Amino acid sequence: MAEDEGSEDALTVKITSLSYEADLEDVKQIFKHVPGMRCRIEYESEASKRHRGTAYAVAPDRAALTQALACDREEVRGREVKVKRLVEQG
Repeated sequence: MAEDEGSEDALTVKITSLSYEADLEDVKQIFKHVPGMRCRIEYESEASKRHRGTAYAVAPDRAALTQALACDREEVRGREVKVKRLVEQG
């Protein structure tokens, strides 16, 4: 079953290959030209400040999603990050 295009998953991108030194502000900077992006980093545990090199960002609409996907291969703290859709269209 296809995801509803208006659902949060359909508007979510996954950011991978983050440097372990990167923080939430670094992730937000990837999308500085995309208004309304909500970003979060996936941590190993709630108590831990060490993350897994993965973050997520939710776009407010399809236009912002398209802009966010254009940020693929941006450099963050010396590493090229990957920005892909969380839910692939098929």
